[in-house]
Amino acid sequence: MLEEQCSGFCLAILFLAAALIFILNLVIRKTTKMCQSQGRLDGRLVVITGANSGIGLETTIDLVRRGATIVLACRDITLGDAAKKKILKEYGEDRIDHNGPLFQNSALNARPYYTPVKPDQLIVEQIDLSSLESVRQFAERVKSRHRKIDYLINNAGIYMQPFGRTREGFERNVGVNYLGPFLLTLLLLPSIKEAGAQSGARIVNVSSLAHRFGKLPELFPEHPEKQREIYWRFQAYADSKLAQVIHARELARRLQGTGVCAVSLHPGTCATNILRIPIIRTIARIFGILFLKTAREGAQTTIHVIMSSRIQNGGYYSDCDLAESHPLADDEVIAKKFWKSSERAVDCFIDS
Repeated sequence: MLEEQCSGFCLAILFLAAALIFILNLVIRKTTKMCQSQGRLDGRLVVITGANSGIGLETTIDLVRRGATIVLACRDITLGDAAKKKILKEYGEDRIDHNGPLFQNSALNARPYYTPVKPDQLIVEQIDLSSLESVRQFAERVKSRHRKIDYLINNAGIYMQPFGRTREGFERNVGVNYLGPFLLTLLLLPSIKEAGAQSGARIVNVSSLAHRFGKLPELFPEHPEKQREIYWRFQAYADSKLAQVIHARELARRLQGTGVCAVSLHPGTCATNILRIPIIRTIARIFGILFLKTAREGAQTTIHVIMSSRIQNGGYYSDCDLAESHPLADDEVIAKKFWKSSERAVDCFIDS
């Protein structure tokens, strides 16, 4: 009798757990907003870092099918070329029916704002955000080939990596997630302003909800060995993401009247290859389908801030809508000081 009661109790617990998981999954999927814009980007140039995988790849796929030309800024040129081949194979002109521009996948026929991708719409370039010299070289190549840049999406990043330093000696999270994109943005600004003056341009920093746990990172630590001893991966990541939000907010203030809009965003917690820490990756494999966004879902807010005509300059976005950011992002005095510190950190790589 006791065994039957225990068995029934266990079954009830399992049933309740399954029901809870099912309900949570429905809530997550229902509250995941998708970009509703049917706009086109013909004749527009988009630079996307980390465009060969995850959210960056899904963003690239959507925007290039809207007619944009994309510069896929990738750390590994081989992976960038592979991403280009994948996009052309799945969405290229050879996917058209001989009787007309009809995609073989019937689900795509209801989206007339998508058109077949041409090879010259995808330009693969190498960039290593952990090397400011690599960032400088990339920017020079892009500027020499493209007079104007309509959209810069600072998407690439690392997530809670062990303590390490960039080529120039900066803490790795701050260097890759913030200083590299900061320098890239500065170097490409003339081309972005050119587009802004003609038809409007945007700079997008893909940050994270984790920025709300951040504090301003030290760009010039006086005691690097002590920093190593007290290093906490999540805090370093959160600090770098806060820096991205402050960067976008200060950019917005500095670029007023230029036609250039700067925003930051939280893509959502996604089951992408950014989850490289073994324990997190294991958990993601078990629960990812239920509780994490797909890369395509994670790309929606980025696509939204590119396509929407109603974007707040300096805004922080999540799930295709304005969201609350860290209070430090509203402090102009702190933002200005941090900007100057950032400029000093990359000064050797800025053209005089």
